[in-house]
Amino acid sequence: FMYLKLLVYPIPLCSCYGLGSFPIVGWNDPLIFVAITLYSILSLFAVLGIRKFPIAALGAFILVISVLPNTNIFYLQEEIANEKVLYGASLGFSLVLSALFGYVFKIDNDVSVISLYQIRLLLKWTVGILVIGSVYLTINRNFDWLNGYFLSRADVNKKCGSSAKMQYLAGYYLRHEYVNYGLRDEDGSIVLAERYLSKSIRIYNLWPKSYIELGKLQLSEKSDAQSAASNFQKALRLEPSSVESRMLYASALSKM
Repeated sequence: FMYLKLLVYPIPLCSCYGLGSFPIVGWNDPLIFVAITLYSILSLFAVLGIRKFPIAALGAFILVISVLPNTNIFYLQEEIANEKVLYGASLGFSLVLSALFGYVFKIDNDVSVISLYQIRLLLKWTVGILVIGSVYLTINRNFDWLNGYFLSRADVNKKCGSSAKMQYLAGYYLRHEYVNYGLRDEDGSIVLAERYLSKSIRIYNLWPKSYIELGKLQLSEKSDAQSAASNFQKALRLEPSSVESRMLYASALSKM
């Protein structure tokens, strides 16, 4: 349902709607059945309407094929939802919308000149507003996608800030890329990275990666072996088979 909502109202766009962005629900949530119903209608239309409405049917097909594998109905994904999935779906949605406009504003032979002018004027203004809005959002969003550092920092300051993975990525990129942008210690980059990683854990404390990255920061940047060992140990408890967590934990213990 999230993807369908973003196609109609693409605000806010987030590179990752990870754990914490919205609650994980079960089959008792009515929105699940609303989404399944909508996808079923689109799928049936893509098959049954191919002859009479070929453009709209093609759009519905592209939309469903692009989104359905990423709906978390079949399996739970780490990112839950991602705006990149909407690339193909946006094409399908545009085709459906264009075909719908063509059908609604279909011009008959008996339409007067004045009515024809009014219809075309309304259509031009409607399409123009949609295009201008879309172009503005696209250009504005492209500035966020310059690199992982800018993208993650932009997203955590929006509604995406409730995503555990976005907080993790903000801390990760800030720690690993701050040197490339002349940010070393000038804006408390290490302190800020630690804050992002700690918030990621507070949002969702069952994800080993956040503990590992926070422990690496504490060990290498702050020389706090005790705190690092504690985080590595927590990561190891969550994922006992992790060789990385085991080696990092041993390294931290050796420096205590």
